[in-house]
Amino acid sequence: MNNKTVFDCFMLMGTVLSIRGCADLPEMTRPSVLQGNDLVTVINIFLVIEEISIHEEELIIEIDGILSQMWLDPRLGANERTKKMAVTGKIWEPKITNINGENVMEKNDDTIFWRGFGDEGNILLSKKIRIRTYCSRDFQNFPFDIQHCDFKFGSYRFPSDEIPLLWDEAQVKIPDKIRTTEFMLLNVTKDIDIEVRPSGNFSIATVKFIIKRNSIHYILCTGIPCIVMLILGYISRWMDIDRRWNINLFSFSISLYLYVTSLCTIQPVPYFKALDIFVGLCTFFSFISLLETFLVDCISKLGKKYLNPRSNANYQTQANRIYCLELGMKIAFPVFCLLFVLFFGFIYIM
Repeated sequence: MNNKTVFDCFMLMGTVLSIRGCADLPEMTRPSVLQGNDLVTVINIFLVIEEISIHEEELIIEIDGILSQMWLDPRLGANERTKKMAVTGKIWEPKITNINGENVMEKNDDTIFWRGFGDEGNILLSKKIRIRTYCSRDFQNFPFDIQHCDFKFGSYRFPSDEIPLLWDEAQVKIPDKIRTTEFMLLNVTKDIDIEVRPSGNFSIATVKFIIKRNSIHYILCTGIPCIVMLILGYISRWMDIDRRWNINLFSFSISLYLYVTSLCTIQPVPYFKALDIFVGLCTFFSFISLLETFLVDCISKLGKKYLNPRSNANYQTQANRIYCLELGMKIAFPVFCLLFVLFFGFIYIM
């Protein structure tokens, strides 16, 4: 056995004995620092997010990272006793936890890391966290919706007049990419709020995520097919009545299918989404085109059945009626469709 091995063995034995010898140390009470006329313990919080994932269907956001808490305890210092208390978990901590959401990491004792204990008693406590929470479920502008997701950290034990929370001056660190194809991260902000409970007022540190849905998929799969059906119905006005029937029936059937799919399958909610309104009005325009084809066909067949074949005036009157109806639809249909698309884009997209 060489000298290095003997030295390592003695170091290991010394660490174990020091920990065992510190087992009877009492747990410390809350440190108090005089600020004005009050004795408080200010907790500075810093959050490093390593991974962000969003579950699209349930609209749940999950973060994985490190929550650091910094405070001042003048009773501690750079000495052996303080180090032993840190190893045995006897140093006071503010018990900061997530107020909302679900703590996915049930036991994180192995991820707790103490650092500090300078001459002034500066303490840094870092914990590994993995928590998830629900985002706001406002789908009125779907698929151009923006959702807000809040993570709140605070204490259930100490009110704000005993341990006020402060965010560190540095920004919340976030990863470059998030695990989702449905949303994009717009902004991350932090704030300090006061939550009023029956037991008192408590300081709450809040991290707010603002996410926006990627609407390209819904535009390609639903929006463009609806517009194509409108164009197809408009082109059919230059065809004979039999072909027009087939094209308009096909256009209306596809539009109706897209509307039912949007209303009942894509994010079903008890109110109309922006996608429902767009597809619904496209279906309405397709129905108007089909109704116009029905009227033209009826007028033509009734004229052939009841009008006197020898009366040119009657046939001319019937032809004028059909011509006016066709001309009005050829002009009004694209104008109203274009105005609708521009108005929809201004309201929901811009």
